[in-house]
Amino acid sequence: MAFKFQITTPEKIVHTSMADSVTVPTADGEITILSNHMPLISAVKIGVLHVKHGKEEIYMAVDGGILKMDKGGLMILANSAERADDLIEEQVRKAQEDAKKAMEEKRTGTVEFTQAFAALERETMKLRAIRRSRSARGGSMSTNIGE
Repeated sequence: MAFKFQITTPEKIVHTSMADSVTVPTADGEITILSNHMPLISAVKIGVLHVKHGKEEIYMAVDGGILKMDKGGLMILANSAERADDLIEEQVRKAQEDAKKAMEEKRTGTVEFTQAFAALERETMKLRAIRRSRSARGGSMSTNIGE
């Protein structure tokens, strides 16, 4: 039995659909939400979110937020979220390399270093989402994604 799922960022509604299951990275570990899940509010951490509905599978890179599951369905308010299918791998890899270079140029413990580290983590999650999406479709995948 499917339930309503929506993920929203401060800028836009990223995705709305029915879902059979949604796997979410949370502060307490990865959890899978199914229909009729008990009411729940949880912190979402940076990671890859996976939505299944019938034969359709969608992967997204998420950068933290809050989830709420109730009788109305699952709502995630994320700091940022991007569908793997909308990401351009070359651009993500370049952003990842830029973040690595920024970390090398900054002193550990500075705000700039922390910002560069966070950017590297976000870009790595985007690459993981791309890889998982390709794998689910049976496509070729690169093994060097900076994990």
